[in-house]
Amino acid sequence: MFYRKYLLPVQFDLTHVAILKQGLHNVIPDVTLITLKSLSNHLLINLIVMKKSFFSGVTALVLTLAFSSPLSGAELDKSLIHAHWFFAAHRQQGQKLMPIQGGPRPVFKGRVQFLMDPIPPRVELSGGGERLILSDGPADANLPQGPFAIETWVRMDGPSERGGIIGAIQHDPDIEAGWILGYREDRFCFGLASEAQAKLTYLESQASFVPGKWYHVVGNYSGSSMELWVDGARVAQSHIQQGKVRYPKHPFYEIGAFHDNDQNFSMKGAIHEILLLNQAMPDEWIQSRFHAKKDYFPEAGPDPVIMEIPNGPFVDWIGPDKVSITWSMDVSMPSRMDLMGPEGEFRQFNRPDSELEHSVIFDQLQKDGEYSFRIYGPSHGDRPQFSSLYKFDTSFYYAPVGVGNPEFGAGAMRLSSMLEQSVSGLLNATGREAGFALILGAGEREREMAHALVRLSRFKVILVDPDSKVVQQARSFLDEVGVYGERVSVHHGEYASLPYGAFFANLVIVHDPGTLNLDKDQSDLSWLKRMIRPAGGTFCVALSQDLPSPVLTQLNESFQEFSVSMRKEAGRGWFMATRGELVGAGQWSHQYGGADNSSCSQDALVHGELGVLWWGDPGPRPMPDRGPRNPAPISVNGRLFIQGDRVLFGLDSYNGTILWNYFSPEMRRANLPRDCSNMVGTHDYLYIAQGRHCIGVEGDTGRRSLQFEAVRPEGSPKVDWGYLATANNTLIGSSVKSGSRYLGDDGQWFEEFHPEDVSRVTSMRLFGLNRHTGEQSWIYEGGAIINSTITIGNQEIYFLESRNPAAMAALTGRLEPEILTDVRLVCLDLESGKRQWERVHDFSDCQFTTYMTFSNDTLIVTGTDKDKRYHSFAFNTSAAAPSATDQNQAPSAVGSLLWEESHEAGKNHHSGHLQHPVVIGDTFYSDQRAFSLRDGKLLRTDLPERRGCGTMSAALKSIFYRHYYHGQWDLESNKRVQFEGLRSGCWLGMIPAGGVLLAPEASAGCSCANAIQTSIGYVPKHLDPSAFSVNNPL
Repeated sequence: MFYRKYLLPVQFDLTHVAILKQGLHNVIPDVTLITLKSLSNHLLINLIVMKKSFFSGVTALVLTLAFSSPLSGAELDKSLIHAHWFFAAHRQQGQKLMPIQGGPRPVFKGRVQFLMDPIPPRVELSGGGERLILSDGPADANLPQGPFAIETWVRMDGPSERGGIIGAIQHDPDIEAGWILGYREDRFCFGLASEAQAKLTYLESQASFVPGKWYHVVGNYSGSSMELWVDGARVAQSHIQQGKVRYPKHPFYEIGAFHDNDQNFSMKGAIHEILLLNQAMPDEWIQSRFHAKKDYFPEAGPDPVIMEIPNGPFVDWIGPDKVSITWSMDVSMPSRMDLMGPEGEFRQFNRPDSELEHSVIFDQLQKDGEYSFRIYGPSHGDRPQFSSLYKFDTSFYYAPVGVGNPEFGAGAMRLSSMLEQSVSGLLNATGREAGFALILGAGEREREMAHALVRLSRFKVILVDPDSKVVQQARSFLDEVGVYGERVSVHHGEYASLPYGAFFANLVIVHDPGTLNLDKDQSDLSWLKRMIRPAGGTFCVALSQDLPSPVLTQLNESFQEFSVSMRKEAGRGWFMATRGELVGAGQWSHQYGGADNSSCSQDALVHGELGVLWWGDPGPRPMPDRGPRNPAPISVNGRLFIQGDRVLFGLDSYNGTILWNYFSPEMRRANLPRDCSNMVGTHDYLYIAQGRHCIGVEGDTGRRSLQFEAVRPEGSPKVDWGYLATANNTLIGSSVKSGSRYLGDDGQWFEEFHPEDVSRVTSMRLFGLNRHTGEQSWIYEGGAIINSTITIGNQEIYFLESRNPAAMAALTGRLEPEILTDVRLVCLDLESGKRQWERVHDFSDCQFTTYMTFSNDTLIVTGTDKDKRYHSFAFNTSAAAPSATDQNQAPSAVGSLLWEESHEAGKNHHSGHLQHPVVIGDTFYSDQRAFSLRDGKLLRTDLPERRGCGTMSAALKSIFYRHYYHGQWDLESNKRVQFEGLRSGCWLGMIPAGGVLLAPEASAGCSCANAIQTSIGYVPKHLDPSAFSVNNPL
């Protein structure tokens, strides 16, 4: 479905409207008119069509009606705007409001509150003295001198002897000057004094305003006439005032008050928008602006019903100025939505057909703007029903230039069908379409290949050639076809000494095998292989039928550690070598590394000296506030998944390319110390829990191709999806009572011992599904399962659950520690879900937090009490034989307590008492201490100082943490370093995976001293020594 709005400055009567409506349907059969209204001197048309191509016919028809006429008021010429203030939270900067245009910037006085939900965006004024000050004196007042118009959308909450919405006025016995748009008692008014009269004239509406109702109010002054308009109708007029406005020497230019030397009345109500023009508005402008936006404002009346959106909404990019918004409902209903733009512009979508699946496309969006939207449902009696207010930001479009534009790169040359077929086949064979492509050589074939790659994929392309003349020719050609500098670069250099970073290329293409000197017996291609991305990077060599067999043999020998294949086409083919994962690399597939909660990725490569591999987006703007202990990033199979503030990102782990992103306004989870993450990754999917569903997102493309619902008995209330993990092909989930999750939208740290901080999120049941089909394998129900303790190891699932009937019967799944009594340590079989064993133990000292982690047949429960002391309990999970060092040791029973330990937190603030443990091999790291995993022996107390709020993560030979900046403790050398200038967020933000260290930006909102806010990847020196060379020009 495609939406478009036409506003024609033409006067029509009802007969003409009917003719036009019939004409539209005759020309475009599949057009649906949302509204078609004849107003004074203009026609407003809102419509949707089934196919975008239909718009050419629609536009051709409606434009024939656009006779010569003054500009319509709905889309004003910006040169006419003296000042424009839109009172939305995103316009706030400190104690000032950023105008959309003009000025000055209002300065807040008193406790000014900006609200977005329920709509409209507005500033709320309580009548207690708060206001917005536009000027402290005449020098910076910037007031209109001659004709002007002042327009506002306002809601009054009560009458007052006098009141001002906006004005610069003096009204006392000695002087009357300035102007005011405001109210007297319960009636709107517009007052003004001109230099010719030196006395104020007040226009007043005859009707009283209704408290709680939104009004469109305009004060109009032409230099010879004053007018007051309310809701598109002129309600008062005067011709007394003439000429320029007379101003007092020291005007009080303010919003939300009637203020002069003797009087000070503050407004009680709300203001959505104020527009000040440097000319009077024609009648038709006022009417069109009122009608264009009036449907956005809620009617005064009963409180609305907030409608749940069962699935979605999702906002997907179609282009830089176009999005698709999709959602689905449990019952059929029409598609109705309001969209508010960054400058207060309003669109409405209404498709009357009832349906379960809904899709709306909005185009012509502003660049770098924040949009808000709301979805409407049928009314509940006299109560309107609509969703929460959602938002998306067009700043976060990261696709390369030209993607989605069929004309980009067309230039003077079209692709030949043979070339297009060849490149398409190559892209299909490699399975890659985004990132960086490196082409060795810049001759005619190479430059045509680069052109084709840009046209058919999302690659950024680099060509390299040692011949400067060839380089210049390539640049000229690619500039002529319109892609050079945007998507393609051509560099001059020798192949064997290229300065590019390790692992950056997703695709390397060689058209001429002679480029590689493969005719030599010992051609060393290590310089080439270091640039190919692990986990899927592909090297391609064009083959001809007369290619000497020794060359092919040399290719196979040079790339024997790669996966080699041949692709043949008519007259030619491709030798293809795909790089696998680095040997020794680990994955960060779950919140704490793996489903064992060890906070260790098992990566054997990330250690020693690290250097920058890549850096860039996403930056801090799309991220949530750093404080609420947000979900960790996930990295599997060379992909990095980052959960921003209701926006999800998929990146290439090795070069930082943003492969995809989409907005998901209901996707949010916080306070991970008392809950579990909502993301896990596999080699092919990212699984993310949102509401009552788990969604399978294809890692390479971001396509949402799987969806499963949290398990519940038939006929029982719907539940949210809580815990999430994968093991083999099983997706393990849990059912949580709706509304139990933490959101952390108010900057909470969840640091103190208060119920709103420490209450645990618990699940009603666990279940196992096939992760591809959703087929149910098993269900377990036994008590209130504490989500932060669910752990998987050795084909078993472990967790703590409360059997207290009060905990199980509670209306919410978010429960205070005091109610979580009669706690059992439970073990289930992963394949069947059957209970294997359980143990009763007193874990009541785990009051602030309760964690569980598994390694080497050992399960450790740890947490802190309200006095900030750590308590750890280690349990055996298998019938252990005597250890090699003590043959006299008796075997430990399954579920038996191996050891326990308590100590005071090394730091009792900034998360010192909330630290999640790390397990590496047989060593358990907790707080500032390290213990032997099996017997609890204290090994060391000198863990690195950690000033910041974050918790630790680890590879096999390094531990990462936040001190003042990103910190690394190399376990082999015992060296501790910081990467100055960068820091993580307030929970887990640095993950070693795939042989590299990944640290997405997570410090948004922080006031600590970190100068650089960026996402970054680090590479170990032993994997890429050239990156550390002082001779490297990069």
